[in-house]
Amino acid sequence: PEEAAPAQEGAEPPPPVEPLVKPSQEEVDALEAAAAAAEAVLASLDAPEPYFRAAATLFQGGAVAGLLLREVLLAALSSPSVRFRGYVLDGLPEGVEPELLLGGDVPHLKYVIEVVASDKECLANIKSFGLSLTTSELWSKVDLTPGPHVPLVEALPAVPGEAAPLDEDGNVLLVPSTPGEPLVKRACDLGDKPTARLSQYSTAVAAPGFQSMLEALVPGSHIRLSASQPPLALLSA
Repeated sequence: PEEAAPAQEGAEPPPPVEPLVKPSQEEVDALEAAAAAAEAVLASLDAPEPYFRAAATLFQGGAVAGLLLREVLLAALSSPSVRFRGYVLDGLPEGVEPELLLGGDVPHLKYVIEVVASDKECLANIKSFGLSLTTSELWSKVDLTPGPHVPLVEALPAVPGEAAPLDEDGNVLLVPSTPGEPLVKRACDLGDKPTARLSQYSTAVAAPGFQSMLEALVPGSHIRLSASQPPLALLSA
């Protein structure tokens, strides 16, 4: 066996290794009962089968992508709530073909609103994004919506213990919430990933399937808006 390297003078000794504590039988039984109860609730849900496979994939630390993502989206679009209430699809997930939205089992799109922006504008906006780890809220230093884009919260008292400030109607004053911690960058916004996403978007828009989806719309249902407009002008357009 190899000899251990001699300890350096003045070096701190390694921390003691705590022995593993075997859980008691009561703790094991409680965990098994909780798992069985969760499985029973999951089995009682009236949800499409792809949802369960997607949940199992996420529980195992995987990602819902490819064929499974396509099946989940198709099941969601085919559900009665979507058929009767409609839906808003914010872009196509990666790996999902636009032709999927032309299938007979899917409610057809009535409008396609395309917000046109240059790659330079998109990359500048992405750089301003920051994520709050505690609340999972996405913040932007450049707010492109008219008015606060974050939820309103009750204002705190100027002096702890005193009453909170009131508005003109006598209610507690509401103010925009602020992140209570330093913001971090999303993993998808690091390095060359934003540029890669823009390239994927350009490829998807230029694909024959996307053009077929646009041609299936009633004339005038494809609306192109310039992202360089002021927010109010963009909304009124």
